[in-house]
Amino acid sequence: MNEKNQNYNNQGYDMNYSNGNSNGYNNYDEHNDDMNYGNNGDNNYNEPYYNDQNYYNNFNNQNFDGNYENQNYNYNNKKNNNTTIFIIIGIVVAIIGYYVATNYIFIDKFDISNYYTVNVDGISGEAKAEILPKEATGDESKKSSNLKLKNFLDKANIKFELSKSEGIQNGDVIQVNAIYDTRLAKFNKIKVINDKFEIKVSDLPNPVKNISEIKNLSQIKKLYENYFISELGRRTDYYSTLYEILGMYSGKDSNGQVILRIYSKIKSRNMYYDGKAVEYDYLELSNLMQNSNNEITSATRTTITSDSNLNGEMNSQEMDSRLRLEGFSKIN
Repeated sequence: MNEKNQNYNNQGYDMNYSNGNSNGYNNYDEHNDDMNYGNNGDNNYNEPYYNDQNYYNNFNNQNFDGNYENQNYNYNNKKNNNTTIFIIIGIVVAIIGYYVATNYIFIDKFDISNYYTVNVDGISGEAKAEILPKEATGDESKKSSNLKLKNFLDKANIKFELSKSEGIQNGDVIQVNAIYDTRLAKFNKIKVINDKFEIKVSDLPNPVKNISEIKNLSQIKKLYENYFISELGRRTDYYSTLYEILGMYSGKDSNGQVILRIYSKIKSRNMYYDGKAVEYDYLELSNLMQNSNNEITSATRTTITSDSNLNGEMNSQEMDSRLRLEGFSKIN
């Protein structure tokens, strides 16, 4: 008993308790103190705190100070940009104001077309154009009394350039350009308008070159036949002279323009010829002009003339053949 107890006390109890438990406890304490508290505690507790401190510092240094400075910078930039925009707008407004003031305020307008006109004279194809002064009336007459305008008219030395001035025909477009002293106009604050314009030529007398195109030929024929008859009656004594209208014939002159002749047969009755002597007279129409509707509007009438190429008694066929040799054909 004593030996067992001794072993128990010395080994089973003391050794296990003292060495095992004591050492195990001490080892536990040292391990926990060194590892869990010291190391793990620093890692798990101190490091987050440290990070929170860095976050605070970052907030102070970046989020707060940086954003504040950026906001001030952006504010200043916006302010500078707005100032620049206002300056640009002011310059634009000033330029527009200057333009309006110098071009529209206290400016006398001088309309070329109210003082000058384009005159086209002659027949189509041979007409000439020139600029003529127009007599001012009404408001334009009052403007002419304006000293500035009068001074401009007297000293501006206004001249004109025409794109075409000769050989003008219907349908031509003439461009007109007025040349004047621009410095004098600016000095007198005169704005010249309509200094460049164009006109289309129309209604010029147009020579008749193709009789088949004339629409009022029958009226012309009747008109001049009646005139011819009245002239023959006035110039002759019916009891001694007989006359007969033979009709109208057309031909052309040296310029290719149509001429018309109305022929008549004249018989003289006297003791020698007994109404058998025959002569042929004609009334000629030249310089025939037509309008845009192909209607004859004017003609030059010559005096009654005797055709020396025709004599003796002839029927209508013989007369037509003879006149064709002269370049005339009968108009039905």
